[in-house]
Amino acid sequence: MTPTAGFCARTGARRKVWSGSPRRSRIRSKQNPFYTTPTRPATNAGLCLLRAKDEKGAAAQFAKAYTLDPSNTVALFNLAELAYKQGDFNRARGLVTELNQRSDVNPEIVWLGLRIERKLGHQDAMESYAQKLKGRFPDSQQYQDYLAGNFE
Repeated sequence: MTPTAGFCARTGARRKVWSGSPRRSRIRSKQNPFYTTPTRPATNAGLCLLRAKDEKGAAAQFAKAYTLDPSNTVALFNLAELAYKQGDFNRARGLVTELNQRSDVNPEIVWLGLRIERKLGHQDAMESYAQKLKGRFPDSQQYQDYLAGNFE
């Protein structure tokens, strides 16, 4: 493998990127018992690709990270958000439901759920998410956006 110049759109950092056999590197990292975060590279690559406006590539990386570790809530949230942006509201809804079962609720998750239910026309579910925002995150930007009617 040989080093080449690389650039990450997420951090703006320039660093050496090794060209050659990435498959062999992945195999070595999976076999290394001290490598405890095998999904981190795929998650980080997804975040970099999002910054570079490559949603298709980002979705592939997040799906890979989620397949390797279904408890990866960063990958799951980003998959849900990408599904929402692509207009696949039922898939996004399923992913947010799963996310709500797997992680602590935060305003970003609740806000995404509210917007999905709004797009699907589920007024009761939307109001339920709005009550969560009001009750648990009244000072959040997401709740302020809800009050102002700024859904996108």
